[in-house]
Amino acid sequence: MCQYHDGYDTALDVHGGEQMMPSSWKPKMLREQLCEQQTFAPDTFTRDEIGRLIAILDLHRPLRADGKHRELHTPTCGCEDHL
Repeated sequence: MCQYHDGYDTALDVHGGEQMMPSSWKPKMLREQLCEQQTFAPDTFTRDEIGRLIAILDLHRPLRADGKHRELHTPTCGCEDHL
């Protein structure tokens, strides 16, 4: 993997092409990626398993009813302004 200055690494995907990957994962980014993948999941079982992972991330980084995190900080939410 090659480190880029913007916090992303490149890696070869399964087809041999380059793919950008974050060098450090945070709950917000993971949740966004899982929600995107859940849309394209091939079956109900896979969608449910992705939903289970999203629920676990929501314990680390809870969201308000409007979908915003705002003041709901936890020790593992990953917010830089909370550190």
